[in-house]
Amino acid sequence: MKDIMALCDAVRETGFAIHCYHKSGHLEKVYENALAHRLRKLGLDVKQQHPLKVYDEDGTLIGDYNADLFIDKCASQKLRRRWRRFIILEKGVA
Repeated sequence: MKDIMALCDAVRETGFAIHCYHKSGHLEKVYENALAHRLRKLGLDVKQQHPLKVYDEDGTLIGDYNADLFIDKCASQKLRRRWRRFIILEKGVA
C-alpha cells in the first residue's frame, strides 16, 4: 500500500509540474506526451495508448481498454532507487 501512495504522489506532482510549465490550453495529447516524456527521463519503459484486455471476475473477457500510459511492475521496482515520479498500471486492471 505504501508503494501505491508513493505512486499517486509522484504522478500528481509530475502532472502539476507539467501544468505549471505548459499552463492550460493544449490538447490532452500534449499533456500525455509530456508525462510520458518525463517518466521516460526517469528510466521507465512507458507505453502510450497500450491495449489491455478487461476480464470479469469469472475470467470472461468483457472488452478492451487502451491505457493512456502503461508501465509494467518491473519498471516500478527500478524506480524505487530513483526519484519517486512514476505511473504504474497492473495487468488486468482497467
